[in-house]
Amino acid sequence: MKLSVIMPTRDKAEYLDRTLASYCAQTHADFEIVIADDGSRDDAPERVAARYRDRLAIEYLRHPHRGRAACRNHAIRGASGELLVFADDDRLASPGFLAGHARLFDAERPTVVLGAQRRGEPAASSPEPWWEDTCAPIARAYGDLLERFHIPWILASTGNLSAPRRLVVEVGGFDEAFQGWGLEDLDLCYRLHHGGARTIIGAGALNYHQAHPTAAEGTRWIEWLRNLERFVEKYDRVDAAAYAYAFTREIAVDVPALDELIGALERDTSAAPASTRALREAYVAIVRARIFALDWSGAHRFPGVRW
Repeated sequence: MKLSVIMPTRDKAEYLDRTLASYCAQTHADFEIVIADDGSRDDAPERVAARYRDRLAIEYLRHPHRGRAACRNHAIRGASGELLVFADDDRLASPGFLAGHARLFDAERPTVVLGAQRRGEPAASSPEPWWEDTCAPIARAYGDLLERFHIPWILASTGNLSAPRRLVVEVGGFDEAFQGWGLEDLDLCYRLHHGGARTIIGAGALNYHQAHPTAAEGTRWIEWLRNLERFVEKYDRVDAAAYAYAFTREIAVDVPALDELIGALERDTSAAPASTRALREAYVAIVRARIFALDWSGAHRFPGVRW
Protein backbone atom coordinates (compact mmCIF):
# COMPACT_ATOMS: atom_id res chain seq x y z
CA MET A 1 0.00 0.00 0.00
CA LYS A 2 1.27 3.44 -0.94
CA LEU A 3 1.53 6.12 1.76
CA SER A 4 1.73 9.87 1.18
CA VAL A 5 3.60 11.86 3.83
CA ILE A 6 2.03 15.33 4.03
CA MET A 7 4.77 17.72 5.10
CA PRO A 8 4.38 21.52 5.28
CA THR A 9 7.52 23.63 5.46
CA ARG A 10 8.51 27.27 5.72
CA ASP A 11 12.01 28.66 6.20
CA LYS A 12 13.30 25.58 8.04
CA ALA A 13 15.78 24.12 5.58
CA GLU A 14 18.14 22.85 8.30
CA TYR A 15 15.40 20.88 10.05
CA LEU A 16 13.94 19.65 6.76
CA ASP A 17 17.35 18.27 5.79
CA ARG A 18 17.61 16.12 8.90
CA THR A 19 13.98 15.06 8.64
CA LEU A 20 14.31 13.87 5.04
CA ALA A 21 17.46 11.98 5.95
CA SER A 22 15.45 10.00 8.52
CA TYR A 23 13.03 8.85 5.81
CA CYS A 24 15.86 7.19 3.91
CA ALA A 25 15.91 4.44 6.56
CA GLN A 26 12.21 3.49 6.51
CA THR A 27 11.31 -0.20 6.61
CA HIS A 28 8.13 0.50 4.60
CA ALA A 29 9.24 1.17 1.04
CA ASP A 30 6.11 2.28 -0.83
CA PHE A 31 5.70 5.96 0.00
CA GLU A 32 6.04 9.47 -1.32
CA ILE A 33 6.72 12.72 0.51
CA VAL A 34 4.60 15.67 -0.59
CA ILE A 35 6.23 18.86 0.67
CA ALA A 36 4.15 22.03 0.53
CA ASP A 37 6.25 25.17 0.92
CA ASP A 38 4.16 27.87 2.59
CA GLY A 39 5.97 30.90 1.19
CA SER A 40 9.58 30.42 2.29
CA ARG A 41 11.68 33.55 1.90
CA ASP A 42 14.20 31.77 -0.34
CA ASP A 43 14.67 28.47 -2.17
CA ALA A 44 16.83 26.84 0.52
CA PRO A 45 14.17 24.23 1.50
CA GLU A 46 13.62 23.29 -2.15
CA ARG A 47 17.36 22.87 -2.69
CA VAL A 48 17.48 20.59 0.35
CA ALA A 49 14.65 18.47 -1.04
CA ALA A 50 16.38 18.24 -4.43
CA ARG A 51 19.37 16.53 -2.80
CA TYR A 52 17.15 13.61 -1.74
CA ARG A 53 15.36 12.97 -5.03
CA ASP A 54 17.68 10.08 -5.87
CA ARG A 55 16.65 8.29 -2.66
CA LEU A 56 13.09 9.46 -1.97
CA ALA A 57 9.97 10.04 -4.07
CA ILE A 58 9.45 13.74 -3.38
CA GLU A 59 6.82 16.11 -4.74
CA TYR A 60 7.71 19.73 -3.92
CA LEU A 61 4.89 22.27 -4.15
CA ARG A 62 5.23 26.02 -3.63
CA HIS A 63 2.61 28.67 -2.95
CA PRO A 64 2.42 32.12 -1.28
CA HIS A 65 2.13 32.11 2.51
CA ARG A 66 -1.47 31.19 3.39
CA GLY A 67 -1.19 29.33 6.68
CA ARG A 68 -0.96 25.79 7.97
CA ALA A 69 -4.39 24.57 6.86
CA ALA A 70 -4.06 25.81 3.28
CA CYS A 71 -0.53 24.42 3.10
CA ARG A 72 -1.64 20.92 4.07
CA ASN A 73 -4.61 21.05 1.70
CA HIS A 74 -2.22 21.88 -1.14
CA ALA A 75 -0.15 18.81 -0.28
CA ILE A 76 -3.25 16.60 -0.02
CA ARG A 77 -4.31 17.63 -3.53
CA GLY A 78 -0.89 16.58 -4.79
CA ALA A 79 -0.88 13.22 -2.98
CA SER A 80 -1.51 9.85 -4.62
CA GLY A 81 -1.27 7.45 -1.66
CA GLU A 82 -4.22 5.61 -0.16
CA LEU A 83 -3.14 6.61 3.35
CA LEU A 84 -2.11 10.14 4.31
CA VAL A 85 0.55 10.44 7.02
CA PHE A 86 0.77 13.93 8.49
CA ALA A 87 4.23 14.82 9.80
CA ASP A 88 6.00 18.15 10.13
CA ASP A 89 9.30 19.23 8.64
CA ASP A 90 10.96 19.10 12.07
CA ARG A 91 9.96 15.51 12.91
CA LEU A 92 12.61 12.79 12.66
CA ALA A 93 10.99 9.50 11.64
CA SER A 94 12.03 6.32 13.41
CA PRO A 95 12.82 3.46 10.96
CA GLY A 96 9.45 1.83 11.69
CA PHE A 97 7.46 5.06 11.57
CA LEU A 98 5.66 4.50 8.27
CA ALA A 99 5.39 0.75 8.81
CA GLY A 100 3.65 1.48 12.11
CA HIS A 101 1.03 3.61 10.37
CA ALA A 102 0.61 1.16 7.47
CA ARG A 103 0.15 -1.79 9.81
CA LEU A 104 -2.84 -0.12 11.50
CA PHE A 105 -4.58 0.85 8.25
CA ASP A 106 -8.00 -0.85 8.03
CA ALA A 107 -9.63 -0.87 4.60
CA GLU A 108 -12.94 -2.00 6.12
CA ARG A 109 -13.09 0.52 8.96
CA PRO A 110 -11.78 4.07 8.47
CA THR A 111 -9.16 4.68 11.15
CA VAL A 112 -7.26 7.71 12.39
CA VAL A 113 -3.92 6.71 13.93
CA LEU A 114 -2.18 8.92 16.48
CA GLY A 115 1.52 8.09 16.38
CA ALA A 116 3.82 8.29 19.39
CA GLN A 117 6.03 11.34 19.88
CA ARG A 118 9.27 12.10 21.66
CA ARG A 119 11.47 15.19 21.68
CA GLY A 120 15.08 15.62 20.57
CA GLU A 121 17.56 13.21 19.05
CA PRO A 122 16.59 9.52 18.88
CA ALA A 123 19.72 8.51 20.79
CA ALA A 124 19.07 10.99 23.60
CA SER A 125 15.39 11.86 23.44
CA SER A 126 13.12 13.11 26.18
CA PRO A 127 9.35 12.98 26.63
CA GLU A 128 7.29 15.18 24.30
CA PRO A 129 5.05 17.12 26.76
CA TRP A 130 1.84 16.84 24.73
CA TRP A 131 2.25 13.10 24.29
CA GLU A 132 3.33 12.38 27.87
CA ASP A 133 0.82 14.64 29.59
CA THR A 134 -2.25 13.86 27.50
CA CYS A 135 -2.03 11.02 24.98
CA ALA A 136 -0.08 8.49 27.04
CA PRO A 137 -2.35 8.75 30.12
CA ILE A 138 -5.42 8.35 27.91
CA ALA A 139 -3.88 5.27 26.27
CA ARG A 140 -3.18 3.79 29.73
CA ALA A 141 -6.72 4.55 30.90
CA TYR A 142 -8.65 3.43 27.81
CA GLY A 143 -6.22 1.20 25.91
CA ASP A 144 -4.66 1.85 22.51
CA LEU A 145 -8.01 1.31 20.79
CA LEU A 146 -9.50 4.13 22.92
CA GLU A 147 -12.66 2.14 23.47
CA ARG A 148 -15.25 3.97 25.59
CA PHE A 149 -13.36 7.26 25.10
CA HIS A 150 -15.94 9.63 23.64
CA ILE A 151 -13.66 12.48 22.56
CA PRO A 152 -10.58 11.06 20.79
CA TRP A 153 -10.56 14.09 18.47
CA ILE A 154 -9.11 16.21 21.31
CA LEU A 155 -5.81 14.31 20.82
CA ALA A 156 -5.33 15.47 17.24
CA SER A 157 -1.78 16.42 16.33
CA THR A 158 -0.68 16.59 12.71
CA GLY A 159 2.92 16.25 13.88
CA ASN A 160 2.21 12.50 13.75
CA LEU A 161 -1.17 11.30 12.51
CA SER A 162 -2.53 9.21 9.65
CA ALA A 163 -5.95 8.91 8.02
CA PRO A 164 -7.36 7.47 4.78
CA ARG A 165 -7.08 9.97 1.93
CA ARG A 166 -10.61 9.18 0.74
CA LEU A 167 -12.17 10.15 4.07
CA VAL A 168 -10.02 13.26 4.54
CA VAL A 169 -11.15 14.50 1.12
CA GLU A 170 -14.74 13.47 1.83
CA VAL A 171 -14.95 15.64 4.98
CA GLY A 172 -13.41 18.62 3.17
CA GLY A 173 -9.79 18.56 4.33
CA PHE A 174 -8.52 21.33 6.58
CA ASP A 175 -10.61 24.42 7.21
CA GLU A 176 -8.49 27.28 5.84
CA ALA A 177 -10.35 29.83 7.96
CA PHE A 178 -8.26 28.62 10.91
CA GLN A 179 -5.32 31.01 10.92
CA GLY A 180 -2.23 31.20 13.08
CA TRP A 181 -1.45 28.51 15.63
CA GLY A 182 -3.66 25.65 16.69
CA LEU A 183 -6.88 23.68 16.30
CA GLU A 184 -6.95 23.19 12.52
CA ASP A 185 -5.89 19.58 13.18
CA LEU A 186 -8.42 19.09 15.99
CA ASP A 187 -11.15 20.49 13.72
CA LEU A 188 -10.26 17.98 11.00
CA CYS A 189 -10.26 15.07 13.43
CA TYR A 190 -13.57 16.22 14.89
CA ARG A 191 -15.11 15.90 11.43
CA LEU A 192 -13.39 12.57 10.78
CA HIS A 193 -14.76 11.27 14.10
CA HIS A 194 -18.30 12.36 13.35
CA GLY A 195 -17.84 11.06 9.80
CA GLY A 196 -17.51 7.54 11.19
CA ALA A 197 -13.76 7.07 11.71
CA ARG A 198 -12.42 5.47 14.84
CA THR A 199 -9.26 6.86 16.44
CA ILE A 200 -6.52 4.66 17.90
CA ILE A 201 -3.02 5.02 19.33
CA GLY A 202 -0.10 3.73 17.25
CA ALA A 203 2.76 3.43 19.72
CA GLY A 204 5.00 1.86 17.07
CA ALA A 205 4.64 4.80 14.68
CA LEU A 206 7.18 6.95 16.51
CA ASN A 207 8.78 10.23 15.51
CA TYR A 208 11.00 12.75 17.27
CA HIS A 209 10.32 16.47 17.50
CA GLN A 210 13.46 18.50 16.85
CA ALA A 211 13.79 21.38 19.30
CA HIS A 212 13.64 24.81 17.63
CA PRO A 213 12.70 28.41 18.46
CA THR A 214 8.96 29.17 18.46
CA ALA A 215 6.74 32.22 18.60
CA ALA A 216 6.08 33.74 22.01
CA GLU A 217 3.66 31.58 23.99
CA GLY A 218 1.27 34.46 24.58
CA THR A 219 0.98 35.09 20.84
CA ARG A 220 0.32 31.42 20.19
CA TRP A 221 -2.46 31.17 22.72
CA ILE A 222 -4.22 34.29 21.49
CA GLU A 223 -4.24 32.70 18.02
CA TRP A 224 -5.46 29.46 19.59
CA LEU A 225 -8.31 31.30 21.34
CA ARG A 226 -9.47 32.92 18.12
CA ASN A 227 -9.46 29.55 16.40
CA LEU A 228 -11.35 28.08 19.35
CA GLU A 229 -14.07 30.69 18.85
CA ARG A 230 -14.40 29.63 15.23
CA PHE A 231 -14.51 25.96 16.23
CA VAL A 232 -17.27 26.38 18.82
CA GLU A 233 -19.42 28.53 16.54
CA LYS A 234 -18.98 26.21 13.58
CA TYR A 235 -20.78 23.19 15.00
CA ASP A 236 -24.27 22.94 16.40
CA ARG A 237 -23.21 20.15 18.74
CA VAL A 238 -22.86 20.10 22.50
CA ASP A 239 -19.55 18.18 22.54
CA ALA A 240 -17.70 21.02 20.77
CA ALA A 241 -19.23 23.57 23.14
CA ALA A 242 -18.39 21.53 26.25
CA TYR A 243 -14.78 21.18 25.07
CA ALA A 244 -14.44 24.94 24.54
CA TYR A 245 -16.05 25.64 27.92
CA ALA A 246 -13.56 23.32 29.68
CA PHE A 247 -10.50 24.77 27.96
CA THR A 248 -11.32 28.42 28.66
CA ARG A 249 -11.62 28.03 32.44
CA GLU A 250 -7.88 28.68 33.07
CA ILE A 251 -7.64 25.65 35.35
CA ALA A 252 -6.31 22.21 34.48
CA VAL A 253 -8.88 20.21 32.54
CA ASP A 254 -9.92 16.94 34.17
CA VAL A 255 -9.96 14.80 31.01
CA PRO A 256 -11.80 11.74 32.42
CA ALA A 257 -14.48 14.02 33.88
CA LEU A 258 -14.80 15.88 30.55
CA ASP A 259 -15.09 12.58 28.70
CA GLU A 260 -17.77 11.36 31.11
CA LEU A 261 -19.67 14.64 30.80
CA ILE A 262 -19.64 14.61 27.00
CA GLY A 263 -20.70 10.96 26.95
CA ALA A 264 -23.68 11.84 29.14
CA LEU A 265 -24.52 14.88 27.03
CA GLU A 266 -24.48 12.81 23.84
CA ARG A 267 -26.97 10.39 25.42
CA ASP A 268 -29.11 13.34 26.54
CA THR A 269 -29.13 14.73 23.01
CA SER A 270 -31.32 11.81 21.96
CA ALA A 271 -33.43 11.76 25.11
CA ALA A 272 -33.89 15.50 25.64
CA PRO A 273 -32.77 17.42 22.53
CA ALA A 274 -34.30 20.77 23.59
CA SER A 275 -32.50 20.78 26.94
CA THR A 276 -29.19 19.80 25.34
CA ARG A 277 -29.59 22.53 22.74
CA ALA A 278 -30.21 25.11 25.47
CA LEU A 279 -27.13 23.91 27.37
CA ARG A 280 -25.04 24.17 24.21
CA GLU A 281 -26.18 27.77 23.71
CA ALA A 282 -25.29 28.60 27.33
CA TYR A 283 -21.83 27.06 26.92
CA VAL A 284 -21.23 29.04 23.73
CA ALA A 285 -22.30 32.34 25.35
CA ILE A 286 -19.92 31.77 28.27
CA VAL A 287 -17.08 30.76 25.93
CA ARG A 288 -17.54 33.90 23.83
CA ALA A 289 -17.38 36.07 26.95
CA ARG A 290 -14.30 34.28 28.26
CA ILE A 291 -12.49 34.52 24.93
CA PHE A 292 -13.26 38.23 24.70
CA ALA A 293 -11.89 38.81 28.21
CA LEU A 294 -8.81 36.63 27.71
CA ASP A 295 -8.06 38.13 24.29
CA TRP A 296 -8.45 41.64 25.66
CA SER A 297 -6.20 41.00 28.66
CA GLY A 298 -3.65 38.85 26.82
CA ALA A 299 -3.39 36.77 29.98
CA HIS A 300 -4.46 33.39 28.66
CA ARG A 301 -2.26 30.33 28.88
CA PHE A 302 -3.28 26.83 27.88
CA PRO A 303 -4.66 25.33 31.10
CA GLY A 304 -3.16 21.88 30.71
CA VAL A 305 -4.81 18.64 31.77
CA ARG A 306 -5.01 16.50 34.89
CA TRP A 307 -6.00 12.96 35.80
